[in-house]
Amino acid sequence: EEKALCINTSPDGYNSGKSYFIRCLDRADAEEWAEAVRETMEKAKMSDMNAFSIMQSKMATLYDSQPVQITVAILIGLNFLANAAQAETNPVKGEFIYTFFNGLDLAFTILFTIELAVNLFANWFWAFVNDGWSMFDFVVVAISLTALGVENLPGVSTLRLMRAFRVMRLFGRLASLRKIINSLTASILPVMNAFLIMLLVTSIYAILAVNFFQTRQPEFFGKFSTALFSMFQVCTGDAWASEIARPLMMRNSTGQLSESYEEGDLDPLVVFFFISFIVIVGWTLLQVVVAVLLDHFTEAANIENERALAVLNKAALENRSFALDPLLKMLSHYDTATDLDKRIKTLFDVIDTDNSGGVSYEELSEGLKKMRISPPIYLSREDFDLMSSDVIEPEGELDYPMFAKLLHTQLRLYLSRQLANELQNAVQSNRGNDATVITCLKYMIWDKQAPDTAKDGLFTPVPSSIRVPASPGSSAGVLGDGD
Repeated sequence: EEKALCINTSPDGYNSGKSYFIRCLDRADAEEWAEAVRETMEKAKMSDMNAFSIMQSKMATLYDSQPVQITVAILIGLNFLANAAQAETNPVKGEFIYTFFNGLDLAFTILFTIELAVNLFANWFWAFVNDGWSMFDFVVVAISLTALGVENLPGVSTLRLMRAFRVMRLFGRLASLRKIINSLTASILPVMNAFLIMLLVTSIYAILAVNFFQTRQPEFFGKFSTALFSMFQVCTGDAWASEIARPLMMRNSTGQLSESYEEGDLDPLVVFFFISFIVIVGWTLLQVVVAVLLDHFTEAANIENERALAVLNKAALENRSFALDPLLKMLSHYDTATDLDKRIKTLFDVIDTDNSGGVSYEELSEGLKKMRISPPIYLSREDFDLMSSDVIEPEGELDYPMFAKLLHTQLRLYLSRQLANELQNAVQSNRGNDATVITCLKYMIWDKQAPDTAKDGLFTPVPSSIRVPASPGSSAGVLGDGD
């Protein structure tokens, strides 16, 4: 069965992002072609690099490869299990198992130091420093080396406890865990506001408890700090009725067992105090904290998904690039149809170097190369023939009306592609209103311009009531007066 190999070129390169398809005999033939293309790409990239950059690029490719990342993740997991086993057995210094665990910790520290050195070399310098997970690795490994190298350092036993935090490095390597951590981090500030409200209400109840129950139950409400901790215990539901509330009802104002107390008696003040606290804090504010956490966690997770989707869409957009897109992007920032015509006329005069009143493929190609456009434009003969096939004969030249018609047509197609991409982004990101607006804009471009375009390829004027102002750096303003 025949297969096809698709080669997507760089938008900044000679082929201006075009895709090429190679017919292959079978899958093995396609894989052989793909491997040959990859080797050629690597050689082309390294031809302009010095020895250090080449080594750094190879090291980065090796370090970021899936086998290496899986191996590091397994080492982190094994190190965590070793720390757990050591904490479970709690060996005494001098025993064999104590020496075994110390040797195992030394081996893991050496391996993680080597892994950190490779990461530091592959991503030197700012790529490493700007990555929070890489800096976390650096801190953990540095503390482990300090604990191993300086035995008599005060607090070295505390430093060794950092070994348990090595397992957190998994969060930076597993995408699903990293997404959860990033979402939780983004939720901290809103949740802290909800926690602050709950803390204030709990503190108010702690102050009231000191005033009401200080002499009756001093072990729980003798001072503010003790009362605050007791109220948090009540909030968690941990034996608050059997250990705090009911014994409180049995005592008099001196803290002694009341002589008038009979089993089943209730103190109205105690009952109202604790029930109101449970309802306000335990049942209401605590649930508000959870609700705020879930709401912002979901929002942060959606933002992470949109960022990942934006990266994919950007890559897809680059792969759908066309030769004249950089030029068309500049032309799309016009204000009015007159402004657009002036820009096209100026461009034509610049490219028509021999002042013949016509532009050939050679003149257009060389003129576009010399323009200060990023990325530079490399117009192939195939691109030129495809764009001008309905305007001129093969090997012919473009006069100004033909040139203007070609650019108007290409500009309309460019704007339609941009709207289609934005529409896809809006739909995938669940931005319903944006999707509706973009759909209407796209419809107006085709509905208002298609009849006249079929006749002369130019834009039909659009009423000023639907004019969209142009803004620098964007493709807005495509429906200005007379456009």
